[in-house]
Amino acid sequence: MSRGTLEVTLELTDDFSRAVKTSARPLRPSLMNLSKSITKSKQQEATLARQQKQIEALTEGLQKVAAQLELSKPTAQTVLNNQ
Repeated sequence: MSRGTLEVTLELTDDFSRAVKTSARPLRPSLMNLSKSITKSKQQEATLARQQKQIEALTEGLQKVAAQLELSKPTAQTVLNNQ
């Protein structure tokens, strides 16, 4: 057994008095995998937060451009035809 590893074997009897053996996975690798998963999740959250800010900035810029285009449109004029 390597340092930092927990290996457990349980010997129990089931309802029919049969011996049942089970082993737990080593603890250290499981904790390391969990730690990696948490780190990856935090990185993904940070990436999503950055992307959300970028989307908001782009949306704001598009809204400003749309407003400027709206202001620069010539106004419609009605011509009366008096005959």
